[in-house]
Amino acid sequence: MLRPLNHLKSLGRIDLKILPADANGVVSPLQIRDAITERTRLIAVTSASNVTGTKLDLEGIYQVASSAEVKLLVDGAQGAGAMEIDMEKTPFDFLAITGHKHLFGPQGTGALIIRKPDELASFLRGGTGSLSEKTVHPDFPPDKFEAGTVNTPGFAGLTAGIRFLLNEGMENIIQQEQQLMRYLITRLSAMEEVELYAPVAERTATVSFNIKSSTPSDVAHYLDAEWGILSRAGLHCAPEAHKTLNTFPQGTVRFSLSCFNTAEEIDIAIHALQSYIRNN
Repeated sequence: MLRPLNHLKSLGRIDLKILPADANGVVSPLQIRDAITERTRLIAVTSASNVTGTKLDLEGIYQVASSAEVKLLVDGAQGAGAMEIDMEKTPFDFLAITGHKHLFGPQGTGALIIRKPDELASFLRGGTGSLSEKTVHPDFPPDKFEAGTVNTPGFAGLTAGIRFLLNEGMENIIQQEQQLMRYLITRLSAMEEVELYAPVAERTATVSFNIKSSTPSDVAHYLDAEWGILSRAGLHCAPEAHKTLNTFPQGTVRFSLSCFNTAEEIDIAIHALQSYIRNN
């Protein structure tokens, strides 16, 4: 969200206030409450960090936003499918999701769920396939928010991913991922050379770490080249989060687990890290 927000700030259209997280990646509802002023119009938060997996207290944040009559945007890219997001319990004003992560869909798919679409103006204009006799954009949802040809093959894939999630049971998948995540943290925590970030946070199955005296890129390259283990090294498009963790500008190594992983694969990854440490 930072790039479009900073662009609007550079145009003088908005004031932007960024709240720092603690060492576990948490921004509390109390922090948000204390930061609200009479000029606040929108609170934008992530459901879970893409760096540490830390989950925020969305219900508490929603209560703060609704009490202050401020709109709430939740970036659910990392949370949808990996944690419970109940729009009936916490009816956010806006919930943005992507399809290619825990919803098992293709890249280039996603959705913006808008609680009161009549309150939001069109932000894309063009062909919709509806009201073709008119030269102005439709004013009804979802057409008012869509322009151009919809990615039908991509959304067919996303539908298949969501059906898989529902058929397997989201609670079952989340439980399996949580078990794997806890096992990975236990193994990493036992290694003196490993620095683990947000070790006690309530999180999704995303774990960031570094090997002391090594760069994340060197570790990730070794895992890939020597062991065929794919990880993500660097800043993960989240420089402010890494500044909170004191891992800027080098970043971290990130393992992202899913229900398709196994404990045996975690053991192999730990063995690979031990091999890297011995040889470096």
